[in-house]
Formats: sequence, structure tokens, C-alpha cells
Amino acid sequence: MKWFLNLFFVVSLLGMFFLSIPRLSASMTGGAFELYADTFSIADGFASSTDYTLEGTGAFSSATSTGGAYELRGGFQAQEKGILTLSLSTTTLNLGVLSVSQVTTSSPVLVSVSTDSETGYSLSIAEDGNFRSGVHDINDVADNDVTAGNEEYGMEVTGTDRASTLPAGDQPVIGPGTTIANSTGGVTNRETTIKFLAAINSSVMGGLTYSHQVTFTLTVNP
Repeated sequence: MKWFLNLFFVVSLLGMFFLSIPRLSASMTGGAFELYADTFSIADGFASSTDYTLEGTGAFSSATSTGGAYELRGGFQAQEKGILTLSLSTTTLNLGVLSVSQVTTSSPVLVSVSTDSETGYSLSIAEDGNFRSGVHDINDVADNDVTAGNEEYGMEVTGTDRASTLPAGDQPVIGPGTTIANSTGGVTNRETTIKFLAAINSSVMGGLTYSHQVTFTLTVNP
């Protein structure tokens, strides 16, 4: 009897992260362009229309005023867009036919992250439920070691930024979210590798297609 298993990925990201210091001007966009922090002027003002918003900033002199509970910085301020990007080497995996005599390991999924955030990033993974086919499922690994002849499913996480909160060995893929990688500063094309592993015993229902969906979420650290 054969066990047919497929693992499907649905990727959900937070999108591009935009970072600026206290906002003193706005960007203006239209059909095929965007002008970020597009103007400064002697007088501050705000204008808008169907296609854009424009906020000017300025002052006759630049100075810093302080008080018991505040600091006011006058003059023109720099504007900067932050960077937060994530890419996956694949969005669909197929584990193929499982065997009682061996552990089946997926092709690696390379998750590449870039950010210029001074506080770094956190990457988490969540699932929509157990690796399953209808009412039948394969148990999450509980001993951090997916072993041939046991009913177990999990993932292996490797990379420079592998989260220190993860125990050594194989990890269960559980919801609503487990942090698998993070950093304390900016990174460029930093990769974390995830492999998915499955093992079965004779009690696992054969002739079925098992699947689930996982979601990667990337955020900037506060």
C-alpha cells in the first residue's frame, strides 16, 4: 500500500515596510511615478486632490527647544524609506510517496530576507491545521526527531539567523505562529532554509493525499 502526500504552500506577507523619521512631508504619486518627500518650503501647508497629497515643511531658522517632557526640533528633517523584503525559492512542495522504512525529506525552501531596520526582523511560520487528509492526519513530531517507523511530521530549520528559542533538532509546524528566524540589525539577502520531514507507521491510512498550508510572516522588530 502506498501513501501519497502533497504539501502545499500559501505565502502571506505583510508587504513592503516603509520607515521614516517623524513625518514632516508626504509623497506624491501618480500613474507611473512617486516623489517621496517631494518638497520643502518656508511655510508649512497641506494640499490634496484625487491623485496626490502634498505636505510642505519649513522654518525660517533651525533650532532645538526642550522642556520638562518634550523636545521640539525645528528646521528641515531628512526623509527615508525603509526596506523590508522577503522571497521564497518555491511556494509548492510535493513529498511524494511515503515509506514505513524511511523518513521522507522535502526539497529545501530558501527564505531570503533584506531589511535596513536598525532593530532587525522576525520571521514566523504558521499552519492552517495538521498535515491531513479529511479526518486522518499525521502527528506533529514531539521529540524533536522525525524517525522512520514512527508517525511524525515536522520541519528542520537552519541558517545564520535561526531563532535561539527553537530547540535543537526537528520542529513541529504549529499555529498560530512560531518564530523561526530573527536578527538584531539590518541584513541583506539573509537566507534561512526550511525542510519538511514526514515518517509513517502501519497505522497511517494509505491511499490518501495529505496536505496543509503554511504561512510565512515577516515583521520588523519594535
